[in-house]
Amino acid sequence: MSLHTPYELPGAIARFIDGNQLIADEVGESPCDVYSFHRGNERFFLKTSKAIYSPTTYSVVREARVLQWLEGRLNVPEVAVVAQSDTGEFMITRCVPGEAIQARSDDQGMMLALFHEALRQL
Repeated sequence: MSLHTPYELPGAIARFIDGNQLIADEVGESPCDVYSFHRGNERFFLKTSKAIYSPTTYSVVREARVLQWLEGRLNVPEVAVVAQSDTGEFMITRCVPGEAIQARSDDQGMMLALFHEALRQL
């Protein structure tokens, strides 16, 4: 991998990434690190959290469980691989087609419609 993560990746995660280039993703507010990468024609995301966050809502393993429970109920990313090590937690998800909501932030009507649809789905 051309980008070094602050963690040594567990074997299952490293094998899934298979040497593909990791690109840091700057969107988000959590203390987790997120990277995107391509595997074949598909885009995936690697999300990592330090072990200190395991008992908190920032736990990547906890998030993976929530996503797996929501699958089939809401349009959420598919969890491809989850792993833990002494240094942290790791999750790879398949990219959901679409665009980030920030791309529509200048259009208040569109933002309201998107939030309305999200609430309807919930």
